[in-house]
Amino acid sequence: MSYAVPSKEFAPKVSDELVEFAESQGMSILEAAAFERHGLKI
Repeated sequence: MSYAVPSKEFAPKVSDELVEFAESQGMSILEAAAFERHGLKI
């Protein structure tokens, strides 16, 4: 599946910790940000 990265003004603000977690789990940063936004502790 392909996807487009949102422009910087619409992209979620993510911490370095969240980026590291997403990479270690093989998920996109956007997916990890969505999980965090919906209350899942990462």
